[in-house]
Amino acid sequence: MPLSLQAAELIAIVVQSVLYGIAILLISITLWALTLDRKERHVSPVILVGLCTLAVLSTLHLVADGMYIYRGFISFEGSTLYFLDHTKFTFKNTVYFLEPLLADSILIYRCYIVWQNLLVIALPIVFWLGTIVTGAHTVWSIARPIPVGQENGQDSIFAHQTEAWVISFYSIALATNISATLILATKLWIGHKNAVRYLSSSNTQHTLKSSIYPIFVVILECGAFYSFALIAMMAVYLRHSTAAYLVNDMIGQIIPITFSIVLVRAALVRYENKEHSSSIPLSGFAARAFVPAKPFSGVSTGGTIPLTFRGRSSSGDPILTENKENEASAV
Repeated sequence: MPLSLQAAELIAIVVQSVLYGIAILLISITLWALTLDRKERHVSPVILVGLCTLAVLSTLHLVADGMYIYRGFISFEGSTLYFLDHTKFTFKNTVYFLEPLLADSILIYRCYIVWQNLLVIALPIVFWLGTIVTGAHTVWSIARPIPVGQENGQDSIFAHQTEAWVISFYSIALATNISATLILATKLWIGHKNAVRYLSSSNTQHTLKSSIYPIFVVILECGAFYSFALIAMMAVYLRHSTAAYLVNDMIGQIIPITFSIVLVRAALVRYENKEHSSSIPLSGFAARAFVPAKPFSGVSTGGTIPLTFRGRSSSGDPILTENKENEASAV
């Protein structure tokens, strides 16, 4: 039995509310982690503004959806025609359109910070611009009133012309996320391997992992999670299933969740690094993973960062931490 539009909207608002609670909790923890024990150091304005903006957008998304559901079931008594009139949630769609744009732009910014090369991020930038074009047209096409004579109870969001733009938007958003995530993860992996190679030369009895490694893993996991959500959205949408409303609302809260998880993990690594440290000559790629820093030529030269060894039975865990210069601009 297919899921009715009214049922899909009700389930969507419940699931979205749960995810919103998780998102706000993670955002609060992230803000606390970013601002705790800063003293003379400064929080990166790009990260802080981006995080707060995502919190506002996710809140607006939930509020707009809640008002839409309330009017549909209270004022219009669950009328199918009301829920088929997509002109009523143009604001919600606009907010949803802005969320991936903001999150992807910060992800691309991180790629530039670690690579310091515009050519490396050229492809994600092209995809990001494509997301702007297709997303703006998608919002406009869905917001158009249903032409007279076509109000036959069919959902206009699955109309042929609208469908082409919706799929284009999600496809390009997926390409943007995958390309930027891989570019960032590649740099972190190179830094991790160089650190392990350096440390292994003087510590052959332990299995070594740098503090970059857990950040590398969480970036891949969050990128994969968001990508799977986009793929699921395209799958249900192409089947013209009302479950698309549910997945769409979930993505609106998944974006701030994945964004916050990466920052929380990076903050945990930084605080772990404060336990014990001693300086060795290595490049500053760890500190530059998420923060603005001076241009550097590569991971094999320049810079000095503290290093900490922690024994864990048969394995060791080298922790790379920021130097004083990079701490001033850390996220």
